Amino acid sequence: MRAKIDQRELNLTNLDKVFWPREGYTKGELLHYYAEISPYLLPHLQDRPIVLVRHPDGVEGESFYQKETPEYAPNWVKTAAIHHSGDKMVHYTICNDQATLLWMVNQGAIEIHPWFSRWQKDDYPDIMVLDIDPEPPSGFDDVLLLALAIREVLKRYGLEAFPKTSGATGLHVFVPIAPDHTYPEVARAAGYVASLVAKAFPEKATVERMVKKRGGKVYLDFLQNLRGKTVVAVYSPRPRPLAPVSMPITWEEVAEGKVRPTDFTIKNGLERVKKTGDLLAPMLTMRQDLRRLMESAGRG
Repeated sequence: MRAKIDQRELNLTNLDKVFWPREGYTKGELLHYYAEISPYLLPHLQDRPIVLVRHPDGVEGESFYQKETPEYAPNWVKTAAIHHSGDKMVHYTICNDQATLLWMVNQGAIEIHPWFSRWQKDDYPDIMVLDIDPEPPSGFDDVLLLALAIREVLKRYGLEAFPKTSGATGLHVFVPIAPDHTYPEVARAAGYVASLVAKAFPEKATVERMVKKRGGKVYLDFLQNLRGKTVVAVYSPRPRPLAPVSMPITWEEVAEGKVRPTDFTIKNGLERVKKTGDLLAPMLTMRQDLRRLMESAGRG
């Protein structure tokens, strides 16, 4: 199907291809969801290098991560050359418009993973994240409890945080920050917060990296703050049953304890956002000072 988006010509292909066999959801429905959610999603992707998780044959087929923008990309797709280790250079896609977004999804991309920094200042993140990931038998109730504890620690340092479901089993706590510190410095600050919460809840939380040593506790992952690491974008679908999406939630919903990651899908996600607005919108202009927390982390 030929489509004209942002004055760009797109050839959207295989729209009837089933991407979620159990639910019968098609690639066309995935594209429709991304098109409808794009006014809320695109501001959070602005100028960020993008990593895609592509499922060209749907969620039950093979998948792969893609960092390098393919050579066959249209010449209007914006890219940014980012240095990695040694002389390695990766040309990341920069998704600032709906045409680029739908071009990426048309390649079979279900998940979108933006960096925590902008390409113009790629060593300096403007988001700090705590990724709260339960290891059975711990569950989402434990995740919610620990998210509240993380919020209280951050409050001590004058930092406001924003929760969103991961779309899988956990929760992400985002902290918008001024892009004044390097990834390792931000990771150290996040690690200090995680360690304080893990010490306060030793039966429920851990910062242990090795899965076999976590003992069924909730992993407080602060290492996602290292350069090149990502978590799934807000509003991005996940290749899981029911086609869940990563959705912002309120701290009141966290405290009530009734919300679940599978509550929000490509079928009801847009309706939810139309009711609540973009709960992460304040992050787009908020640049919080991390120095107080970093000073404590340096002493810890």
